[in-house]
Amino acid sequence: MNNVTRQSLSVLVDNEAGVLSLVTRMFSRKGYNIESLAVGTTDDPAVSRITIEIMADDDHTALLCNQLRKLLAVHSVKLLNPKNSLRRELILLKVQTPTSEICNRMIQIVNIFRASVVDLSPTTMTIAMIGEESKAEAMEALVKEFGILELVRTGMVALERGADTIYEATKEKGLQFTPKYNGKMQIVGQLDASKYPKKRVIKVFVSDGSEEKEIYKYEHTADRKNFVFPELEVEKGKTYYMVEYDVKEDGTETGKTAYIYQIMYSYEKGVHREFLQIIHGIKIYYIMKEKI
Repeated sequence: MNNVTRQSLSVLVDNEAGVLSLVTRMFSRKGYNIESLAVGTTDDPAVSRITIEIMADDDHTALLCNQLRKLLAVHSVKLLNPKNSLRRELILLKVQTPTSEICNRMIQIVNIFRASVVDLSPTTMTIAMIGEESKAEAMEALVKEFGILELVRTGMVALERGADTIYEATKEKGLQFTPKYNGKMQIVGQLDASKYPKKRVIKVFVSDGSEEKEIYKYEHTADRKNFVFPELEVEKGKTYYMVEYDVKEDGTETGKTAYIYQIMYSYEKGVHREFLQIIHGIKIYYIMKEKI
């Protein structure tokens, strides 16, 4: 059995109301307490990055990552290797400094930990420090004897070292969904040629949670504004998603999130065929029902 350790997950999600609640509820349903949580927008204002830390073994962490990837609002998930990643959090401490002697001692501690004094009053000092939890705990233990009035921690944020990024392990996904019934889907979309390069490639993937494969590829040029994919057979329980690529002059493809897309999904239910329209994100609209 694997040992339970602190696991760090980086998750790219839609920057929309309700998405953070959707992600955190998934962990609570599985019985996991989130030890640390930090979230903020990326260089793309439509996408947020969540850093989550939990106590779990490797097998359960892999299952949680697969469950996250099935959420419509999630673009990409990566488990960070602690030996090849940078982890930091911001800690603010307000401590009592009623005398000049205590104030001087606090300044010495601040210098040792390479922290900084961000506010000072006749009887208090507020300290800011950036580091891992071991550094924060060591400083907290030292200043506790002087009296900690307040302490706040932002939660851990993390990045991989070197050239590795979150985009390499798991493709950054655009519109995706997991059908509840076997059926058919048809993807329609629209691209503003003024905002995109002359040539793009759009691929459709299917994942069963353990492996993924490409099932359709479409090349889009700037002279085409609208497009409709052929109907594709879909199986219940599997996750289908799209990845949009820029095509450079040398022919290489660079991953990019797909946005302006819709899925028309139909399936047989009893003596009727039902139709759903799924918009990028978590918006699902019921369209119609017809008798077979």
